[in-house]
Amino acid sequence: MMATKLIAEKGWIETNPKTADFLLVVVRSSLSDPLNGSYEDYGELKRDAEMQLNLIGPKFHVYLYKMDDNLRCVQTDHTSFDAKDE
Repeated sequence: MMATKLIAEKGWIETNPKTADFLLVVVRSSLSDPLNGSYEDYGELKRDAEMQLNLIGPKFHVYLYKMDDNLRCVQTDHTSFDAKDE
């Protein structure tokens, strides 16, 4: 839900991951940096994001990843904010 809200606020357009300029990933966690800085492929990033509980945790973590032609994903930005503010 938070990713959908951010996409609407930014005026971004959802598209196929292979044609996207960036991949937006939002997770809720008590960890300071729950996702890795890079992934060997899009499937690995997707699995790791889906493994996050996303139900509890004091912070939302918002990541942007850039995906290359080989589907390798590299983090370009990470920010977090209190979940209780939303």
